[in-house]
Amino acid sequence: MSGFMATALQYGFFRLYFNNMNCANVGDATGLRGSSTAGTLGVSLHTASPGVGGTQTTNVWGDAAYIQQSVARSSAGWTVTSATPTTSQNAAQITWAASTSAGPATLAYVGVGSGTSLGNALGFAALVTTPSGGLIVNIGTAPYIAALGLTITID
Repeated sequence: MSGFMATALQYGFFRLYFNNMNCANVGDATGLRGSSTAGTLGVSLHTASPGVGGTQTTNVWGDAAYIQQSVARSSAGWTVTSATPTTSQNAAQITWAASTSAGPATLAYVGVGSGTSLGNALGFAALVTTPSGGLIVNIGTAPYIAALGLTITID
């Protein structure tokens, strides 16, 4: 079946996932409930596509200073729109530590995963910041994604 998820369900699911808000009218009137502790989503940088079977450690940027960044599962961390298609964007700038490795390195993908450890991948997207694709990082450069610079949609 194609086209199964209507906009209302996409919006409810994104608010549950990114903002820890209840997704109403799924199962019963109270729906799918947010967590008692909202937690964070981990945002990772990759040098190549992790692929649909990959994890947040697949092709992860190997810089010595690299650490996955945590973004709160709340409206302070993510904006969610009910437009068609439903989207979520990072509400604030996400910044990683300055590179300490000789380079340059080209970061080609960004991943979003559960929690703060590199592991469970929930989705990946190509970074398109240069004409050839990717984000070029030199030693001493701190990569970042500007506020509202990461847009996630359900295809």
